[in-house]
Amino acid sequence: MAVEFVSPPQAATEDRFEYYWQQQGEWVEEPNQRRGGESGVQRIRDAGGRLLYAKR
Repeated sequence: MAVEFVSPPQAATEDRFEYYWQQQGEWVEEPNQRRGGESGVQRIRDAGGRLLYAKR
């Protein structure tokens, strides 16, 4: 599996975060509560159709 990382310009970071945070997808790790917090992982796609994973 190839891994790709692209760092956006600093000015766009907050807007891009909001874009991805608002995306919804299939849970690949259901939300759970451990070590005093809650998290899960969703499979989402970016505007170009690339498959991404978002830890929430």
